[in-house]
Formats: sequence, C-alpha cells, structure tokens
Amino acid sequence: MGTSLFIDLAGPEMGTAKNTTFPYPAIESHVFGRVFLEQDRMHIDFLSDKWVSDQAKTGKLMLPSVTIG
Repeated sequence: MGTSLFIDLAGPEMGTAKNTTFPYPAIESHVFGRVFLEQDRMHIDFLSDKWVSDQAKTGKLMLPSVTIG
C-alpha cells in the first residue's frame, strides 16, 4: 500500500448539510477504491463484497463496519 492511491467517495454529511434537499433517502457513507493512473487514463478498482465480508468475520477489517442480516 505504500505506493498505492486510494479514493474515498463519501455520501452527504447529514449533520453539516444546510438548506440542501436530497431527491432520495441518504445516509452518511463511504465507498473506497484503489486508483491506477496510466498515462492519460484513470482506473478505479472497488473492494470486493466477499473480501470485505471475510475480513470483517476474521477481525482483520481496519474500518468500522456493521453486519446486517
């Protein structure tokens, strides 16, 4: 991970959103992806749901998470 780039796409911060309306129900959230830059192109690989689930089950996931269902 020392030379990798990551992107954090965040949902709306509900506590700080002022005079903003959302056309859909929204929750504060994050989506992470690894970014690859090749010449004039950018490629994003998102985390695998199975990988995240496996990491959470073994206690190796370094992000706060909640399992539902």
